[in-house]
Amino acid sequence: MKISLKRIKIIFCKEMTEIFRNVSLFFILIVFPAVVYPFVISYIGETAQKEQNKLDMSISRIYLRNDAKVPYVEEYFLEDDKITLVETPNSKIGKDCDLTVKFEKSPDLFKTEYENYSVKVTYDSTSKKSTKALERAELILKDITKETLYSRIEEKQIDIEILSPFSIGKINLASKHDIVSDMLADVLPFMIIIFIMSGALQIAVDITAGEKDRKTIQTLLMSCVLNGEIAVAKILVVASSALICCFSNFLSICLAVRFAPSSFSYIQYLSFPVSALFTCIASLLPLILFIAALLVLIGIAAKNQVEASLYSMPVLMFGMLALISSSASSAESFNFLSCLIPVSNSAVSIKLIMTSSSGSLYIAASILSNLVYSFFIVFLCVKAFQNENVVFYGVSGLLHFKKSRRL
Repeated sequence: MKISLKRIKIIFCKEMTEIFRNVSLFFILIVFPAVVYPFVISYIGETAQKEQNKLDMSISRIYLRNDAKVPYVEEYFLEDDKITLVETPNSKIGKDCDLTVKFEKSPDLFKTEYENYSVKVTYDSTSKKSTKALERAELILKDITKETLYSRIEEKQIDIEILSPFSIGKINLASKHDIVSDMLADVLPFMIIIFIMSGALQIAVDITAGEKDRKTIQTLLMSCVLNGEIAVAKILVVASSALICCFSNFLSICLAVRFAPSSFSYIQYLSFPVSALFTCIASLLPLILFIAALLVLIGIAAKNQVEASLYSMPVLMFGMLALISSSASSAESFNFLSCLIPVSNSAVSIKLIMTSSSGSLYIAASILSNLVYSFFIVFLCVKAFQNENVVFYGVSGLLHFKKSRRL
């Protein structure tokens, strides 16, 4: 009896109907992202903007100690209306002041007619107000340095222009679209693959190990459908759920960012050609099939849902490590061997597509390797489903079956 696509379609439609008949699951997969992401992104943007405005308007408390008697130091600090000088000798950062600045005479390593000074600045990098005070103090210290330098040059009657023999002009060839694409290329692959894993995990556990707990797997196996067809249909169900979860979350984020406040204004310069979108989908489909087949195989190998969830944790950990390793390295640093690493190769492929980099061979090799992995795991799933001891008892069913045969 050959595997029939018609019977696979029947089982697929049955499983998908049962999944989406669950209102809470449908809400989490589709409705929840569409409602939550716009609110979260808008709230984060508005909150970040308000905090930045509040920090820009805040007054920095600086304790200034001019032991070296550098002229006009106090005047420079008092000219800034966002700075107030405090007069507490035992100032504590964060409590009495935000920053301390001390001018001291430098040791005369080289004898000159002018005195040199050292400036010691004390701040707290964990405090936003302290780091803001540091930014303001650094600008003032640059002005003091320039003024001191120019006054000494004028005393020697030297032309100031000889200090600047070069005029450096920076020309950025990257367009605003390229800048935004490069920023999102480090974030979106991570998010997309996390969406795929989260959409596939619970569904795979529920329709495999969950059916063992509910004792409904027996009814399915008693039907006229082949066990291999059941396995293929369940893999397609998990892959479809992962794809739906991925695109619903991704589209929700895109719409939320598109209509987000001004803090996300750069996103308007982001656009993708249709060919790049289809290339992204083509690079993701083999990965989705691989993850779905692997999670279904884990669900079949487990005795119950708890055991299946525990077995799935190493898969998630491996996926996270692969994503972190791919995001920590540039796309140019990956070679042919790196395209054989699942998850990581898809993340790099999406990054190459988004940045319009020349990596067609890498993308093709990644798709091919993921397809090979997928078909191998699908083959193992079909073989596992054809062994009823594995279907009913998990991996321990094989050992149980061997012992019973010896007896």
